[in-house]
Amino acid sequence: MKRVKCIFLLWLILLAVYVFCSPAVADDRTYHVGILDFPPYSVIEKSGAYKGIMVDLMEKVLKHAGIPYTVKGFPQKRLFSNLSTGKTDIYMGTKGVPFYQGKVIFSDFAVAELDLRVYARKGTPLIQTIEQLKDKRVIVIMGYGYGGLVRFLKDPVNHIIMDPSHTHTLAFRKLKAKRADYVLDYRRPASIAIEEVGIEGVQSHSISKLSIYFIVSKKTPGATELMERMEKAYKSLITPIPSTQ
Repeated sequence: MKRVKCIFLLWLILLAVYVFCSPAVADDRTYHVGILDFPPYSVIEKSGAYKGIMVDLMEKVLKHAGIPYTVKGFPQKRLFSNLSTGKTDIYMGTKGVPFYQGKVIFSDFAVAELDLRVYARKGTPLIQTIEQLKDKRVIVIMGYGYGGLVRFLKDPVNHIIMDPSHTHTLAFRKLKAKRADYVLDYRRPASIAIEEVGIEGVQSHSISKLSIYFIVSKKTPGATELMERMEKAYKSLITPIPSTQ
C-alpha cells in the first residue's frame, strides 16, 4: 500500500514539474495581433475599428483554437519592430522582410497568396519580368519588402530609381501625374486605388505570387506551441483566403 502511495505521490510531483516548467501556451495570457492598413485584406478605420479578409481569417482561427487575443493596427515600420521585440505576438505576412527576418517563426504552410503586379499607363511598354525594371523609375509603397524583391530594387547595380509613396492611392496619383512610368503593387489594393484616383486604361502584368503565412514573434512565450495551435485550428477550419485576383 505504501508503495502505491509513493508511486502516486511521485506521479503528482512529475505532473507539477511538467506544468510549471512547460512553456506558456495560449490559455494563460492574451496575445497581441498586429495588422496594417492594407485594404481589402486588413482595414483600419479612423475610429480604430478594423475589418478585412485577413483579419476575419485570423480571428476565426484564434477563436477556434481558444486563444485569447486583441487586435491593433500599426504603421508598417512600427509593427515590424514590435514583432522583433515581442510587443506584438502575431501577424499575417510574407517571408523575406528584413525588419523581422530571423526574429519570427512562420507557419509550415501558406494561408494566402498575393498577386504582385507592375502597373503602367496606357501606351507605356508593359514590364513582363522584374529584371525589366532595371534602369527604370518605379513608384513603390513605403515599407513594403515585396517578398524580398525590395533587395533587387535597391541594388545599385540595377540602376532603379524608387519613388516611395505612403499609400496605394498616392502611388497611382503619381502615376497619373507621370512622376514615373511604373507602379509596383498588389492587385486588390491597387484596383481600389486605381478606381479612387480615376486613371483610365491602366495596364498591368503579374510579376510574382507572394505567399502569406501566420507569423509569431520568437520573443512570445511559448511561440512554437502557439503556432502549432494556430496551424491545427486553421487545418480544421480549412478556410484559406482565395488567391488575390
